[in-house]
Amino acid sequence: MALYASKIGLWMYQSDLNEVERGETGETGHPKWHLYPIPFATGTCNCDWSTSNKALSSLFSTLLRIFLGIIFVYSLDSNQRTLSRYRSTCLFTRLQHSRSLHILNNLVEGNLILVINMPLQIQFNWSQGRAFVQDGTIYYSPNCSRTIMIPSECLVSSPFNVPQLDVSMFKQPVWWSDVYGWQAFIPLAPSYTSSPFEPFCWMPRIVEVKSSHHREILYEMEGAESHRWRERENLLVTAAEQIRIWYKISGNMPPRPSHFNYESAHKSYAVAKKMISLACDCSAYSRPDPNSPFPVWYSRLEERHNYPAAWLDGLTSSTVCSYNIQTTPRVGVVFQWSIDDVHRPPIEWFHSRHIPMWFVWSSAEEQHAREDRSYSFLQPPEYLIQGALTMLFVSPSVKIPLAGLIMQHYYSLGSDPMTNETVKLLALKYAPLFVLRYTTKMFLDQDRDVGNPDPSIDAALRDVLKHKQAEQHAASRAEAAIPTQTMLDVKKKGSLYNHWEEYFAKRLKRHQEKLNVETPKEWQIWLSRERNPSVKNADMYTWKKIQSSGGKELYMRLKVDKKKNATVHGDFQEHHRIFNSFDNEWDLCKEFGRDSNMASQDSDSEDNVDESDYEADDD
Repeated sequence: MALYASKIGLWMYQSDLNEVERGETGETGHPKWHLYPIPFATGTCNCDWSTSNKALSSLFSTLLRIFLGIIFVYSLDSNQRTLSRYRSTCLFTRLQHSRSLHILNNLVEGNLILVINMPLQIQFNWSQGRAFVQDGTIYYSPNCSRTIMIPSECLVSSPFNVPQLDVSMFKQPVWWSDVYGWQAFIPLAPSYTSSPFEPFCWMPRIVEVKSSHHREILYEMEGAESHRWRERENLLVTAAEQIRIWYKISGNMPPRPSHFNYESAHKSYAVAKKMISLACDCSAYSRPDPNSPFPVWYSRLEERHNYPAAWLDGLTSSTVCSYNIQTTPRVGVVFQWSIDDVHRPPIEWFHSRHIPMWFVWSSAEEQHAREDRSYSFLQPPEYLIQGALTMLFVSPSVKIPLAGLIMQHYYSLGSDPMTNETVKLLALKYAPLFVLRYTTKMFLDQDRDVGNPDPSIDAALRDVLKHKQAEQHAASRAEAAIPTQTMLDVKKKGSLYNHWEEYFAKRLKRHQEKLNVETPKEWQIWLSRERNPSVKNADMYTWKKIQSSGGKELYMRLKVDKKKNATVHGDFQEHHRIFNSFDNEWDLCKEFGRDSNMASQDSDSEDNVDESDYEADDD
């Protein structure tokens, strides 16, 4: 369900954005104003105008001489005279000559405001960033230090049309696209311990069924569990689709969880379990509106589609609404900021939501930042790039003069990767000036080594390429595999508690109530257990800590198979055991201690444990 989670996560943010930028939509679903692209005379530039075309013809020629950059004309509702926060840092123009003043009067009369879009100057904390080289290209991030693999930049196609679909495929950053950009919001470690996701917390019961011809045994999810999953799936999918329609957000939906056939019968228990887990990994995440107790989509789902308030409250208050990069890290996005994309949210938008951003750093970006200083904040510090180059040239796995070979091959073989394999390590043709200077310096230091021809150098170069790719791939998979809550076995299902002390506090209260109505016979039974606590015949529970991706720690009380009582009891030291003589139960946890207040609630007279209970396990 995590794929639907990221989809709604992106759309919830866009819905907040669109509520401000477009204004409330009418009953017909159309926004009150539209934006259209208009080309500059000297080339193509994305300029957006309102549907109101008053004075546009006379304004256009004047703008060509006065403005550089992206120009927006907003047609504002009379009740909404605030500019969108979507593209912040807008400059109001001052038109000086008479013709411009005349145009400005027309703009005011037409309820138009002219603004120039400028990028927001973000103060990045570069100590949280990282740079590295992959396939000859330098990539850097201002807000993520995780080791990653950049996927191939290819034509937009469904990421789900692969023979062996695996969740690990969706744990690396994605190139931004208007169709599948929502993948950037996929959480690396989703949690299902809170409403409305709790049905996906437990591995459902898998039962045996006979095929239609009664010739073979098949395995499928138990009927009631399947119904619950389908019910939650419909709520999540409908919420995602309605939000997309209301706010006119483009993009393709991920496949429904039922697409993975969790309801179907399968030939083996293992296959049935795998398909259920895959469907679970494919649910809805949202974000509460920071300026309102209830976001607009909340009210719409409640009023128009009769969504339960408790379900919506659970959605808005669950840990999946946390966009803290430390507690809920997400996949992240890759793009070239030097290339305009009118459909891509601005950098400050991703940054404020703590979505990891990865950019290309090439001569194109360097030139863009040099020509337009408003983009200089995106230029990575030299020490970050130098660190990436140092890792490339002098890492322990490199035994050859790599910088020298790259320079030598570039000038002798060119930049075609078919004839020059060093391009796959560093493409100097598109490198920024600092990269050229640093590589040249390293080349001069290695000149003597390069000057001595070695017949095995080509084979060594191929080994370096292969080793670096494998090393980066393994590291990226390991860092993306954040420890997370797995689906819990429903057969071992026990109650979840914020802390084990919470359980013992409730049990103490219950025991005190029992004492008031205890019969003499029950009292004798209790005293007998107190004097001689049993191991073999008692119920035994162990405590397991569960940690969600949102940083929430929960404790689960699991019942032990009685055949294993003696073995499990022996695995815990005396001060890690608590015996409940009222209910003939043992609780075992290595967080219990001799000073624990819980020990005083029940019998701790383990010196009297009946040793005859310790028998061999009956497996």
